[in-house]
Amino acid sequence: MITEDANITADFASREAVVERMRERPLLFPLNYLHLNHPKGARTWMADLYAAALAFLAVSGLFLVKGKNGLMGRGMVLAGAGALLPLLFYLFNH
Repeated sequence: MITEDANITADFASREAVVERMRERPLLFPLNYLHLNHPKGARTWMADLYAAALAFLAVSGLFLVKGKNGLMGRGMVLAGAGALLPLLFYLFNH
């Protein structure tokens, strides 16, 4: 039986019942609330700004190292692998 705040499972043969109460967990509920973006508004703008800043850091980091380990050397292989793997995953799973 399911109630508003609990699940009740009864075993009539053994005459036992288990009551599972549902409650908000102190740390997980607020984190999940933010993760699902229920507050909307300013939270969405802050998340978008943060994502743009992370994208800028990722792209600018490509040009910081010079020489054989830079973008024209080993960096091109690593950047290509970093872009190719998610692309392949997307293509084969959609």
